[in-house]
Amino acid sequence: MFLPKFTPFPEELRLKRMAVRDESLEFLAKSFHGFKVLSLLRCDGFSTDGISSIASHCKSLTELDIQENGMDDISGSWLSCFPDDFASLEVLNFASLNSEISIDALKRLVSRCKSLRVLKVNKNATLSQLQRLLVRVPQLIELGTGCFLPELTSRQYAELESAFSNCKNLHTISGLWEATYRYLPVVYAACASLTFLNLSYATIRSG
Repeated sequence: MFLPKFTPFPEELRLKRMAVRDESLEFLAKSFHGFKVLSLLRCDGFSTDGISSIASHCKSLTELDIQENGMDDISGSWLSCFPDDFASLEVLNFASLNSEISIDALKRLVSRCKSLRVLKVNKNATLSQLQRLLVRVPQLIELGTGCFLPELTSRQYAELESAFSNCKNLHTISGLWEATYRYLPVVYAACASLTFLNLSYATIRSG
């Protein structure tokens, strides 16, 4: 990806099946302070370092959608790069990343972003972490969950079920990595307004 210096202040960039470099993402982040939307689908050539540049410098960012890319997934520390006063995100999708995430950094981020309507976490997010996120973003209309496999205590199950029940506007659920029939019922409370259940990444297990 190459952005000439005379490009007139872009606010949105959506790329599919293209080579993207960290240097290009850094240039984009530092040169266009009003930049708002970055969507990368099945691209390659970049790493989470480039995403860190976007998080650090794009103070008006409303959408960060990183999906099915052949990127170098170095670490989940990019979530800590958003400034403490950053609060504009409406869409955050990093479902296809593999690195461990900083759940504390993500909790702080989603708590500040009152207009967040789409949140898709990766499979490393546990059910207990998902509960802690959901209580902070009951306004979501689209949710991508993490892994449904870890054991929950009765109290944790009840808290997760309550968190789902408070998501009154949820239309789409995806993720459900390593789901078991034992824990799938926690989403039933959010099904009143549900229109789409995406099982593309789900492996439903018995037990």
